[in-house]
Amino acid sequence: MDEEEQCFVKPAVTEFAVWCMSNFAYGNKVHVGMKGVQFIYKMAAGCMQQDDQRLIEADRSSLNDLGLGQTLLSFGDSSHDNAEKVDWLFDRLQRLRGDKRKLHEAASALSAV
Repeated sequence: MDEEEQCFVKPAVTEFAVWCMSNFAYGNKVHVGMKGVQFIYKMAAGCMQQDDQRLIEADRSSLNDLGLGQTLLSFGDSSHDNAEKVDWLFDRLQRLRGDKRKLHEAASALSAV
């Protein structure tokens, strides 16, 4: 797929992966939810800020809009093999304190103009 195709399908495929996680977090089909975790993990790893460990803001926001942070809580207490992926994703969904401060300063500067 070229970049334009990836941008077109990423939201729908991501939404489906989160749906899988939301509906198969427990029970004998938890492996379906874990496939969603694995997909989101791989997708998010491709959405890093160049050499930084943070997600590109648009991708971080879209994942949060889908409620991924809350959904990940269902997988966080599990003893499955992918617990480190859950923790990794959860950490990167959070906005760093410095980022909040920078956004606040930028908003204040814009409102002063």
